[in-house]
Amino acid sequence: MFGEVRVPGVHKFTIDKVTILDAIAASGDLTDYGKRDSITVIREEKGRKIYHNVDLRNKNIFESPVYIMEPNDVVYVPPNRYKLRNLSLNPDKQRATSLLLSLVFATVSIASLVIAISYHK
Repeated sequence: MFGEVRVPGVHKFTIDKVTILDAIAASGDLTDYGKRDSITVIREEKGRKIYHNVDLRNKNIFESPVYIMEPNDVVYVPPNRYKLRNLSLNPDKQRATSLLLSLVFATVSIASLVIAISYHK
């Protein structure tokens, strides 16, 4: 369990059948910022990762193929818009800034390496 849960991390169970609701409860429930209508369960099937979307507000959750958890299932609870708004972050701007900073640091590192090599000759 990771994302907007109170106790993220790996949780082990001693019972045979664990539901997604059990897993969420073991994680201390969702935070106030957890997006309840778009939880992602990542399950490996035949060597491939399959992503399932779960809406906790929908009564059809009990019929979901990931309602009963399997060993090594990963559950991600994304933040809702309210949290993103409170943080004053635009995810697109954040990605662009991150990419720009990565390029700047890579350029500075290469320049430092070239200067160091040419200095030692």
